Amino acid sequence: MPGKNLSDNTDLIKKEDVPKFSAKPTSKGPIIAAIIAMVILLVLFIGVGVYLFLHPDVAAVLRDISLILLALGTLVIALLAMVLIIALVYLALKLNDLVDLLQYKLMPLLDKANETASIANETVRTVHSRVNVVTEEAVKPVVGVVSTVAAAKAVTKSLFARNRRTRK
Repeated sequence: MPGKNLSDNTDLIKKEDVPKFSAKPTSKGPIIAAIIAMVILLVLFIGVGVYLFLHPDVAAVLRDISLILLALGTLVIALLAMVLIIALVYLALKLNDLVDLLQYKLMPLLDKANETASIANETVRTVHSRVNVVTEEAVKPVVGVVSTVAAAKAVTKSLFARNRRTRK
């Protein structure tokens, strides 16, 4: 097959396998079933309407029952709407409390914390500069003198230690 073109692969698909599309439905069964169901529903509604028209006392009872159910449904919806309104008002008040807490209590605390942090930062800089001054002016000379004295002691000790060894 290395020598074949891509156009030669068209014979792999048979013409019978390709579905043909047309405007005609392949089966009329579902359409007929839907039409029959619609006719049955239409006849049923017309029959109920004629029955209620011929028997007004039954129609009045069904009307009253329907009105009661409609009123109960409206009452339930109204109660749910009131509960939702109350919940929204409660949430709005809580949100207002949170904003007040942030604005009047936490913001001053944050300002004080920033002020304290800047004071602490300035104190650290002052201490650092004073430590540098003390190190340069006091500690280095003292360390230099002490190290010189220690070196002199060590030299003296080593000289006298040699003399002691040679005397023995």
